[in-house]
Amino acid sequence: MESSCSSSGIFNEEQPFEKKWKWLYYLLVLLLLLVLYNAVKSPDVNNIGGFCVVLLACLIITLLLRTFKLSTQIDSSGISYKFPPAIPDWERISWHEIRSVEVVSYNPIADFGGWGIRITGTKSAYIVSGNEGLQIALKTGSIVMIGTNKAPELTIVTQQYNSLI
Repeated sequence: MESSCSSSGIFNEEQPFEKKWKWLYYLLVLLLLLVLYNAVKSPDVNNIGGFCVVLLACLIITLLLRTFKLSTQIDSSGISYKFPPAIPDWERISWHEIRSVEVVSYNPIADFGGWGIRITGTKSAYIVSGNEGLQIALKTGSIVMIGTNKAPELTIVTQQYNSLI
């Protein structure tokens, strides 16, 4: 995880998805070993085919988890975020589009149904881990939540830019 906050009010944070989901790697390896054991124990064509399917699924999931990374930037032009590969390019919310912005605590499961990208009605959430985030209320009535592991730094930066709202 990378984070920086300068006295000029520029904030950058990167949160890799994979580190928070290591248990899934272990589960996939265990599943792969069980299927491999079954294929060796009874080496017929169906078991080898099943092993190949499980191996391919494990590789795809692992690669996807390694590419997901929530990035957030805040500067004088607004708040930007991306979450590749789902959101590969920076999405920018300019200060004149924002009604209010604050760092809040939340429950990822109860409030948004989990982690990752969550879109329900007028709420959008981009969450990798933790229970703190930047809640952005837009003038259109929509809410955007961007998770953070650096709430104290983010609070300082958003206070610097409140005059632009």
